[in-house]
Amino acid sequence: MKLRVAAVMLAATLAGAAGAQDSAIPRDAQQIMNHFSKAALRAHMRFLADDLLEGRGTGTRGQELAAKYIAEEFEAADLEPAGANGTYFQTVPFRRITVDRANCEVSLTRGGQPTAALKWGEDFLMGGNAGSPDASVEAPVVFVGFGVVNRNRNYDDYAGMDVKGKIVAMLGGAPSTFPSEERAHFASGREKYREAATRGAVGIIGLRTPDGEKILPWFRTVIGAELPAFRWLDADGVPNDFFPQLKASATLSLAAAERLFAGASKSWAAVLMDAAAGKPQAFDLAVSARLHAVSHHEAVTSPNVVGVLRGSDPALANEYVVYTAHSDHLGIGRAVNGDSIYNGAVDDASGVTALIEMARAFASLPKAPARSMMFLAVTGEEKGLLGSDYFAHFPTVPIRSLVADINMDG
Repeated sequence: MKLRVAAVMLAATLAGAAGAQDSAIPRDAQQIMNHFSKAALRAHMRFLADDLLEGRGTGTRGQELAAKYIAEEFEAADLEPAGANGTYFQTVPFRRITVDRANCEVSLTRGGQPTAALKWGEDFLMGGNAGSPDASVEAPVVFVGFGVVNRNRNYDDYAGMDVKGKIVAMLGGAPSTFPSEERAHFASGREKYREAATRGAVGIIGLRTPDGEKILPWFRTVIGAELPAFRWLDADGVPNDFFPQLKASATLSLAAAERLFAGASKSWAAVLMDAAAGKPQAFDLAVSARLHAVSHHEAVTSPNVVGVLRGSDPALANEYVVYTAHSDHLGIGRAVNGDSIYNGAVDDASGVTALIEMARAFASLPKAPARSMMFLAVTGEEKGLLGSDYFAHFPTVPIRSLVADINMDG
């Protein structure tokens, strides 16, 4: 039912636009819109979200089938292969990290005495160490607000704090006083981990906030944490965004975060109030923590799929306008209402469907657009935009020739 509704919505959007006659729309654009059909859109979505593909989990058989299907559709649309070695595929090497939940540990010590044990899924979650299957750290805990340093705005959550050899606890997100794009940048785990590692921290404790809970409830975060995590690997086998100084990390639920601040110089409620106001804050917590992350590592691969429609203007054909969507979804996980396959009809079979049909529509024009058009179906989006990140690091065309990207997701 969800698949049918999603397909109808997408078809109505594109085919409905195609049916609209607007004199303000350039003739070639109108010609492209007239190409779309509900039947073609529905057919792509039906296949990509079918149980046969098992939710298209990154690096799985189902996602490999999806990638091959996309490549065949690109070829049928007469797109040039723009992956590696004259193919439509850019193979991304991954490390798949499956957490051993039973052996992961987060424990707190206050005044030399251990507190009540924290429980996986109820109080904390862990993602495993990307460099080692068994990693642990024990150290005093320092609170550093959002863990953000924005020098252009004279904002520093670490001001006056020495965190060398300590575990830093930080709120999810970034100050609401930042413009939205800056806020998204500084809220990213990559930036926060880099800042902590640069300052000599040895571990991370992420803290949930009420705002974060509204966006993604804890129970859904737990389901996501039960699925494998991924990192792409460079030519030397080093995981992306890996900071070896940070031995282990964990995320605490709202209730566990409040327990962390027991006996501190500032209450959890006051911390949240100042965070909502965008105020920098940092202080020592009256607690030490032990983080022990145990996981299983496995080498897997998964492809980006890349096709190009060559531009018609000799002066501009070496520039690329890129259209992207992601071929992966969550795969198979905890059953919901008796169904363990996360089909991903909207996220992102809909975007891939649009990608395929847009490629076919552009290719049908009597004259191609001036610039070349790249159609890129990326892998590992659900694991942290990894296929996109890998392509940005190792583009199959010169990076400066990519002039724009239009992404379609859900």
